[in-house]
Amino acid sequence: MTNTITLTPTVNPNYTNREYRNRRQQAMRAKAMRKLMRKIKFRIMQVCFFTGVITLAILCLSFLVDITHTSWNELNWTTETVYVERGDTLWGYSQQYCPNSIDCREWIDEVVKLNNLGSCGLMAGDCIEVWTLED
Repeated sequence: MTNTITLTPTVNPNYTNREYRNRRQQAMRAKAMRKLMRKIKFRIMQVCFFTGVITLAILCLSFLVDITHTSWNELNWTTETVYVERGDTLWGYSQQYCPNSIDCREWIDEVVKLNNLGSCGLMAGDCIEVWTLED
């Protein structure tokens, strides 16, 4: 004599079919929402990871740029007289006279100091000294 137990799904007899369907739909929506939230969290983690990697790469590259940057005092400089024409700017002169190993902004600062310019504005007809490398 063996006792067999059969398992049948239990449905609360107090629920109507509509209530049972509503609860099941709510459970399915909750499950879908949890799945969506997992995906969103995973995407956020990916964005944070790649942002960190890119930031680290930029920092490493900035150190390399600083290593290759030549100091102003390491070069042999001489001055050259330039007559300013209409439309000329210090930025334009820096493109012409500043070597690639020096930051153009640093070159402009040094020219402003050399000529005691209050601002970087130039007037046509001015005569200024600019830094050039000795040959």
